[in-house]
Amino acid sequence: MLLLLEKNAELLCNRGFVNQTLGDIVSAMNDYQAALKHDPSYALAYYNAANVYFLHKQYSQAITYYSRACEWQRTDVYSYVNRAVTRGLTKDYKGALEDFAEAEKQCPEWALVYFNRANVEIAIGKLADAEQDLTTAIRLQPKDALSFKKRADVRGALGKRNEALDDYRMSLDLAYDA
Repeated sequence: MLLLLEKNAELLCNRGFVNQTLGDIVSAMNDYQAALKHDPSYALAYYNAANVYFLHKQYSQAITYYSRACEWQRTDVYSYVNRAVTRGLTKDYKGALEDFAEAEKQCPEWALVYFNRANVEIAIGKLADAEQDLTTAIRLQPKDALSFKKRADVRGALGKRNEALDDYRMSLDLAYDA
């Protein structure tokens, strides 16, 4: 019986994702909610619903659903990163940094964790930490023009003019090559 409930939740969630992809958000959310009725521990349904809320700038609902996804699937780095970004947008910087720390533990080689955490660090004035995270992001993804541009901005704010100019040049070179 439990397998049947899980399978129904999975199928409903998959259909919800198809509906979401086709732009039918109402049907998608109905499917995600139905999946959660079948299996209240189905983390992917929480995650997908959270993404819908996020895209519609309903951040408090998104955080609630990302939180449920994190509770049921503690190793889902995507839920932690998305909740961290959402928390940053709502100025819950402490919560955002906690989520990024958890994401870093789970996936220390994902450049996006460091890039997004740097955005929060910039917002709270921790420019040296932001520079370090952007340097890590660049080490992990050396052809990312946006990371070089963001680090150039940070280095400029830190008074590191020559390093900032080097990063701006690299950003332009990478953007031009793309």
